[in-house]
Amino acid sequence: SSSPLLHIAEYLKEHDMGAGGGAGGELNKRLLRSVSVAGKRVLIRCDFNVPQDKADPSKITNTARIEGALQSIRYCLESGAKAVVLCS
Repeated sequence: SSSPLLHIAEYLKEHDMGAGGGAGGELNKRLLRSVSVAGKRVLIRCDFNVPQDKADPSKITNTARIEGALQSIRYCLESGAKAVVLCS
């Protein structure tokens, strides 16, 4: 049996989406504000791997990644999203 990753890679290649995206190396992206999220569940992939203080790991030393995600989270909530689920 072949790897599921192989199937994904083949799909991306067939649809001109592999290795950096479509034509010109660009990924087909849509702006969040161009999508209606009212009444919908929204899944947002966030990179919340933030640096922690070595002496006290409960302290975050750089909150830029968290602060960067807030605009999208707030937009979804203010636009009437039914739920906003974050995964890191």
